[in-house]
Parts: sequence; structure tokens; C-alpha cells
Amino acid sequence: MVLVFKFNTEFEAERVSETIKRMEWFLANGYKPRLPAGIGAENPTKEQIAEAVGKEFAEKEYSNAAEQISKDFASFENEFLRILEKITKIKMPEEFEVFLTKYGVGGSYFLPNKVILNFANYKPEQRAKTIAHEIVHLAIEEQIRKYKIPHWQKERIVDLILTNERLKCLNYDFWQKDYHGFEKPTDNFFKELFFKSPELFFQKISQANQANSTGKTG
Repeated sequence: MVLVFKFNTEFEAERVSETIKRMEWFLANGYKPRLPAGIGAENPTKEQIAEAVGKEFAEKEYSNAAEQISKDFASFENEFLRILEKITKIKMPEEFEVFLTKYGVGGSYFLPNKVILNFANYKPEQRAKTIAHEIVHLAIEEQIRKYKIPHWQKERIVDLILTNERLKCLNYDFWQKDYHGFEKPTDNFFKELFFKSPELFFQKISQANQANSTGKTG
């Protein structure tokens, strides 16, 4: 697995614009996106965003972060990839594009192999593990979409995978403060089914979600 790091002011300006467009969703789901100084959610112009980003952009800061992340990730990447492919039954890409940013939320991902990391949101020792978190998202994203798994249940599943003893090479111990009630039903099915058959696991939690939704509205 190879991490290819990318960062520039054009991407940062785009990141800020996209964050502002999704600000309502972020706030509704408990996120607090970071924006450049002097930029709020009141529809700033592209020129204003570009100027604010340019004032804060220091290339050395990004390159230092990339170097540190690459070193930390190398300490567990082979074992991580081997086990992740084994438990998810998914062949992972040989290369991942990692876009470094200081804006938006902590991390995000886009199929098939794009990861965005807001390195300013994390301590240095947390950054490589956050990339691992986003890679797990990529590994299960097709099933997430297929079975229409809600956002916070998706986050719970990813954290259950990362904290499982099979991936102890990560020493991952980060949990969300609130999974919005998805803990108990998700955890029970995960323990029973995920490592036997990920597909069956997703089928079962999808069925449970549908039954629960019908029970609330019927």
C-alpha cells in the first residue's frame, strides 16, 4: 500500500467552499468544521476564500505532516492491510491519495481510493490512525450504500472493526462521543456475524433498521 500525499492552496479553497455548502448538515450532526480566519458560512466569494486560505497556507507545515504520517503509517500498514482484506473480503487498492487540509471536519473519503485528512484537528500520533479509519470506510462503503446504513451506524461499525483484537496492530482506541442510539443493535449483530460473513451482517442490520422504522411509524 502506498500513500500519495497531495496539498495545495487550490484544493484548500475548494475544501472550504464544499464545507460551507454542507455546513447545515455538519452542524445538525454534531460536527464543528474549521474554516480560515475571517471566513464564515455567509456565502463568501471565491476570491475571499482564496485570499483567506493563502494567508494561512504554509507548505512546510503540510510537508512535515506528510512525512510524519508516512512514517507512522509504515509501522502498521502491512499487517493492517492483510487483516483488513481478510476480514472484509475486499481487495484494497495498491495506492491511496491522501489530501491534507486544515479545514472542514476531521476526515473523509471518496471511492475508490481518496482520503482527506484535516491534520490540524488531530495530535500527530492520531493522524496515521485516522487515515486507517478512512480506509476502513472505503473497504465497506459499497455495502453501506447497498444496504442504506445510516451515518452514525456506519461510524459505529468502522470503530468496532478498528478496535477489534484482530487489528491490535493499530492500538486504536478512539470512539465517538455519541452514536445516536446505534450502539446496542449494531454491536450485537457485529459480534455474532461480522467476522463470519460481512454480507450477512449488513443484511441483518438493514432488516433490523427497516423493522425498527416500521415499528415507529406504523
